[in-house]
Formats: sequence, C-alpha cells, structure tokens
Amino acid sequence: FSLLFLFHFLVGVGLSFFFMAGLQPGCRGVEDFEIVSQIGEGTYGRVYKAIDKATRQVVALKVLIKFPEEEGISPVTVKEVKFLKLLRDVRGVVNLLDAFFSNDGEVVLVFEWMSNDLSGIIASFSPDRLSLRIIKCYLRQLFEALIDVHSRGLMHLDIKSANILLNDSGQLFLADLGFMTHKDQPLRNNVVTRWYKPPELLLGSTSYGPEVDMWGVGCVFFEMLTTCAPFPGDDEKDQLSRIMNLCGSEGLYQSPTLSSLPLANRARHIFPEPKPSRLRERLQPLNLPCEALDLLCRLLSVDPADRLTAEEAFDHDFFYTGVDPARENEIPVFPFSVHEFEVSKRQQQRIALQRSLRIPSRINSTSCDNTRVAWKKESLSHSSSGRLYFHN
Repeated sequence: FSLLFLFHFLVGVGLSFFFMAGLQPGCRGVEDFEIVSQIGEGTYGRVYKAIDKATRQVVALKVLIKFPEEEGISPVTVKEVKFLKLLRDVRGVVNLLDAFFSNDGEVVLVFEWMSNDLSGIIASFSPDRLSLRIIKCYLRQLFEALIDVHSRGLMHLDIKSANILLNDSGQLFLADLGFMTHKDQPLRNNVVTRWYKPPELLLGSTSYGPEVDMWGVGCVFFEMLTTCAPFPGDDEKDQLSRIMNLCGSEGLYQSPTLSSLPLANRARHIFPEPKPSRLRERLQPLNLPCEALDLLCRLLSVDPADRLTAEEAFDHDFFYTGVDPARENEIPVFPFSVHEFEVSKRQQQRIALQRSLRIPSRINSTSCDNTRVAWKKESLSHSSSGRLYFHN
C-alpha cells in the first residue's frame, strides 16, 4: 500500500469507499498497468487504454481528478461508484472491474475495455451516415438500458453520444454515471452537457424526471441520422434559442410545466410569438421514413410532458416498419478504435498544421453547424460491412 492509500484508510474514507463499491481493497496501483494511450478527458478526470500486466487484459482506466478544495473523495466519484455497483446487473451499463488510489491520491476506476464511443464513430465517418439498420440496433439497446435504469427511479442526467460506449460485439453501454440521481432526491439544475440539455433545465427547472434523459436520446438519434449535433449552442442562452428555432416555441405558452419556470418570462420576451416546430422541414432532404421522423419529434418535444418514455420509445413503429434492426453479431468490427477525444485531437492537430502553413481550413467542426446540410447519399460499396454501416 502507498502511504496515501493507508492515510485514506486511517481516516475511514478509503475503506468506506471500497465497501460501497463492493470491491476488496488490495495492493494494486497504476504501475500494475501498461498505459497504451489516452482516449478521453473531461472536467472530472482522464481515461486511458491500458493493459493489465498480470492478466494481459485490455482495460480502460479512469483517473478521477482530486480538486484541491475537496477533502477526501469527490461526491461525483462517490455517486459514480455507488451507481455502478447498484446497476451491475444491467446489461447496458458499463462494468466496473476494480478501483484503487494512485500515489497522488487520485481514485482510479478500472473498466471493461470498450473499443469505440458513439460520438467517435459518428465523427470519424462523417459525412457518411449510419444505416437505419445500425441506428435501430443501437437505439433499441439504448432504450432497453434506460428502461431498466428508469424503472429503478434513477436518471442518468448526462446522456450524450460520447457517453455511449460500444464493444466489438456490437453491444452498447451507458458510461459516466457521476450525475446520476434518484428522482426522489433533491435535484440540481447544473446537470447534463449543454448541447444535450433540455429546455426545462435551460429555463431553470429543479423539478424534473426521466424525460430529461429522453431529450438527450433525441439529440443522439438526430446525430446518428445526420452526423450533426442538433443544438451546438455557444452558451445556455444560445442553446435555448437554437432549440426554440428548430423545435418551436409553442411550449413556452401552452405547457403548464414550462410556462411557470423561473426563466420562462425572459424566454417569452425573446420569442414573443409561439412558433411551430421546423424539425420535419429541416430533415426533409434526408428522405427519412415517416416513422423515424415521428420518433425523433416525440423525443425532441419542447414540452417534457409530451416526450416519450423509454418504454414507449422501445415499442415505437420505427422498429417494426421498413428495414429490420441489425443484429448485434452483424455489426462490423472496426480495424481501429475511435473515441471522441481521439477524433477531436486529430482534427485540432490538422487545423493547427493548416494554420501554420497558412492553408485555408476545410475541416468541418464535429458539431456540424446548423447551416451545414450537405448530406452525402452515396454508400460505401467497397465492402459488405460498409454497406451495412452506412446509409444508401
């Protein structure tokens, strides 16, 4: 044991942490793993691809940052480990294998290795779009996981494509449970990544339910259909404006839930007249099935009361009309790993090189600004996996 590890035990923090996680504290440390590469980074930590030296198993190490002002373990870390333990039997939630303290006092979580995240896949192959068979396969798995999570009274509260992981067997897993909360607990407003934040949170709500997660799924569905994030807002005001411009502002006037929220009056000054949704019009160039558009519109309903539940979405006609969902064993195995962090880093490096050479940048942002509607309709015909994966 390191001295810091023993210190945490002496003050009672480390022991309670491991008991809470359902793990047996041992002598493991970062030195027991070969770090292959960094695959993720966020406010609360960094994620690495690593190899367990003892077993040669490929794993993901999530190193959680210890903030100077905090004593002991971060509440976000405690919540994540608590819910990872609680949801171990849920097929669609990533599996925690181990946990320990680094020599610097940081908590390190060891997860099963997931070769891709959905954001990385979408960005890597843009402007090619995922085929409807693949989208149906991923979306049904996502709804299935959320049915189980929501049935326990829990909300993920950070649904986004970067938090949806995929293994080489075509299986989908929810990750990053640090914001997860039980619906009966006191709720905060500062949850959900901005681009995936629903209008009720942007209007100041602190009383909400699983419909917050369903809005996030709607944003992810939009990304899979188009390769673009639907609402890449620069700040929360811009975020709300983008939502109202695309999905309509009628809810500000007609929804009892929204009209009484703290920032509703201010929003009505910005949108003085109720305007209908333009979502179907925006997606018309894609020639999507009407069932796909209906599901998307009912997930991206400005009024949370009108949003589909996970159970309702799972049974939607979208999955039973047109092409069948791909089976998990039909999902092509990529010859490389793609995660949002890696894709973004490569794009930043290419942009920096172009600027240094004074070459005009031709690289589109992964956010795909709303002005971009250059849908590529040609399929990849060089392989059967390409034909399955991309729209044709």
